[in-house]
Amino acid sequence: MTQTLDLTGLTPQQIQQISLMIDTFKTLNQQQNLPPLTGQTYDFSDLAGQLTWQGDAVAIQRMLRDEW
Repeated sequence: MTQTLDLTGLTPQQIQQISLMIDTFKTLNQQQNLPPLTGQTYDFSDLAGQLTWQGDAVAIQRMLRDEW
């Protein structure tokens, strides 16, 4: 599986840390003999529900924001 990371704005040290982390996970994956990651998507529809909100959502958001 190939993914693209946007590294714009990162320092060379940060990019080096990301590269090291990726290499570490590749090594761990090989050591554990895990199958490579695939593009498989999961269906959580049987686990998810639907919430309904009664009240003024914007007022609650403002109240929570103002607490900070």
